[in-house]
Amino acid sequence: MEDILKVTRARYFETHRGWGYECQTNVGGMRIINEGRGGCTWLQNHSGIKLTSEDYEKYTETYLESLIDSYEATQSNNILPNR
Repeated sequence: MEDILKVTRARYFETHRGWGYECQTNVGGMRIINEGRGGCTWLQNHSGIKLTSEDYEKYTETYLESLIDSYEATQSNNILPNR
C-alpha cells in the first residue's frame, strides 16, 4: 500500500492506567488504536484493503504514533481533555 494514511480525527479517553485513543484515518475502515491499558498502539483494518507483510512492517507503533503527532500539530488548541 502506498503511503497515504493520515489521521483525520482523534478521540481520547481516560482509563484506570492512563490515556487511550482511537484515531480515524483518511482510509475508511482503518483506525489507529491504543486502549490505554499499557499495551501497544496498533492499526485496525476493516477497509477491505489487503495489507502485505511489508505494510505491517512499515506501520509500526512508532510510525503510527508519528501520524498522530502530525495530526496533533495541525490542531490549534490542546486536544487532550483536562485532567
